[in-house]
Amino acid sequence: MSDKSWRIFIMVVALIILSGVLYSALQSVTSFRELVPDRYSDTQKIRDISIEKFGDRWDDIQRVEITDPDMIDRIMNNFSEVKLIRTENYTIGTYYYIRINYEHTLLTIMYTEPDNMRIDLNQGTQHKRYSWTYKIASPFDRSIIEDLFK
Repeated sequence: MSDKSWRIFIMVVALIILSGVLYSALQSVTSFRELVPDRYSDTQKIRDISIEKFGDRWDDIQRVEITDPDMIDRIMNNFSEVKLIRTENYTIGTYYYIRINYEHTLLTIMYTEPDNMRIDLNQGTQHKRYSWTYKIASPFDRSIIEDLFK
């Protein structure tokens, strides 16, 4: 191979690697609104929200069920504005398991203090983005959930 052919080959390989890195970086940044399909955005279809709080000990579990439409709107609006960044390193603090019961399906959010979140659509086969843990990268009002357990 000539010197020119090697340069072209190296540039093509570098371009492929660079595009893979850029694609991976773009996939790691998302938002709650992007991850949750539009059919979940209508709060009128939510029957109830069940939240379990797990403390430091295995038997330290508290549970709250919310059926008030105004409170459901507050919780969903709080989540809808959240920006998320994929993370591999996360701390585990107080753990909230949030089940949002829609008319015919269930949406599960696992929220761990101080600022980690995982979303599960409970639909069998899902995109790999639903197996990732995300760090909350925007303002998020934790008090809406925390105040339910006071």
